[in-house]
Amino acid sequence: MNPVYWVKVHLKPIISIIHKENMSHHDKLIAAFEAYQSENEKFHGKGIKASAARARKALQEIAGSCKERRKEITAEKEALEGKPKGEGMSQDAARHAHIRK
Repeated sequence: MNPVYWVKVHLKPIISIIHKENMSHHDKLIAAFEAYQSENEKFHGKGIKASAARARKALQEIAGSCKERRKEITAEKEALEGKPKGEGMSQDAARHAHIRK
């Protein structure tokens, strides 16, 4: 099989779904999870070894998007509470302050 054809058919749709700049982190999470499910099924169901690498790549994308989405959620929550960004103690700092008392 021609390698260029293979990339266009198998890898490009996954990468283009995950890396759209106008997608929110939530949408990237959903797309990456769907890509993971598809590739994982190919790996386990059909024994396609290359799908294992693509499944792992999708999992890495999920991890990154999770971190970014957590930051967004925290910022949204603080905006609802009326706290300026960065005001107050982090959970870790609060724990250390409590231990010092």
